[in-house]
Amino acid sequence: MVNQGKSRELIAIISFIAFVVIIGLGMFTTNHIYNIPYTDSNMVKALIWFEIALVLLAAFVIQKFFSFKQIGFRKIKKSGLYWFLPILLIVLVSLFFTLKDLFILELTSTQLSLIATIFVTTLLVGISEELVFRGVVLHAFRQKRNIYVAVIISSITFSLIHSVNYFGGLTIDQIIGQLIATFVIGLYLSLIMVKLNNIIVLIVFHWFYDFILLTYNYLNTSAVLEVNNLTEISNPTIGTTLIVFVVSIIPLLFFIKNEGKTDL
Repeated sequence: MVNQGKSRELIAIISFIAFVVIIGLGMFTTNHIYNIPYTDSNMVKALIWFEIALVLLAAFVIQKFFSFKQIGFRKIKKSGLYWFLPILLIVLVSLFFTLKDLFILELTSTQLSLIATIFVTTLLVGISEELVFRGVVLHAFRQKRNIYVAVIISSITFSLIHSVNYFGGLTIDQIIGQLIATFVIGLYLSLIMVKLNNIIVLIVFHWFYDFILLTYNYLNTSAVLEVNNLTEISNPTIGTTLIVFVVSIIPLLFFIKNEGKTDL
């Protein structure tokens, strides 16, 4: 069992490296070949193919070395929902504002097509990142190590993949900000994964969260605002999510100490 645990940790590390290589190539291709920087929502048109590759990578690793049940396709621990409900409600309210804007704004067929691509791409992002980081990495290291060690490793690796956004055109300062924010988010989601015992909820949450952010950024571009005679489109709940992440982490760290190792 010790050797099995060590081998799965190695598989998790290799999966992380492969993930970085693929998404790094995606960012480089989008920015340097198609000339679409990270800050341009049109990046999803090229990035979607790399996200498909990442989903296939995650599915292969799980099927070959783990099982979908082991990495989180299990029955939800209902007690864990109490920890997740506050942020889930905020995101659902934020999603309501986003959908409302999409219905009332005057958008061309090209713009609607881009939003549809954002919708599909963020779904793929949610699937690939949750399967690898709250699935493979978290559970591989949770098998034989302290739960806190597994959570920290999962959070750090999740944060580090966003460093490749440098190839997408972000500055060092922007990268540092992303690394900090994604570490906090990764820490929260890893803790919630331990409490919920179910990865499907996290995939859906991750999908909605990214879709809201990317759509919100796109709706605030001049291409949309000028046609609709607006100066800004606001979504009052977006800024509260990171605060809830931070506030929730401290009690979660305390209450997971009695959680056992997984059945990997």
